[in-house]
Amino acid sequence: QILPWLDLLSILPFYMELTIMAYHGPQDPNAVSGTEDSGTGGWYVVLRVCRVFRVIRVFKLARRSENLLILLKAVGNTSTELFVLFVMVFMVVLMFGSIMYTVEQTTATEGKTQFTSIMNGCWWSVITVTTVGY
Repeated sequence: QILPWLDLLSILPFYMELTIMAYHGPQDPNAVSGTEDSGTGGWYVVLRVCRVFRVIRVFKLARRSENLLILLKAVGNTSTELFVLFVMVFMVVLMFGSIMYTVEQTTATEGKTQFTSIMNGCWWSVITVTTVGY
């Protein structure tokens, strides 16, 4: 069975990180990986990737929860509609993010603008589209 191994992989990074920190000390968050000051930066990256296995444990709950199975079935039945929704939201975000970047670049005084790239404009657009009035 694979599920006990996934459980082990999900908790193992925590104990490995404790061991590495006890041996090398805490990592400097400002250190660049690969430099002399980074210490065990490579190990921390590996441990962060291994933490993804914690998410997989949630899928074990699906077989015990009838409500979660109903929700998954409903999402599966409406997958085409959800796909169209996400594509439309993506297009709106890309369009308005690009428009805001262009408008900011043409009207900026002394080169000062909040949108330094189209991706910054897209991030503004995501926040604007998904915010419910805060």
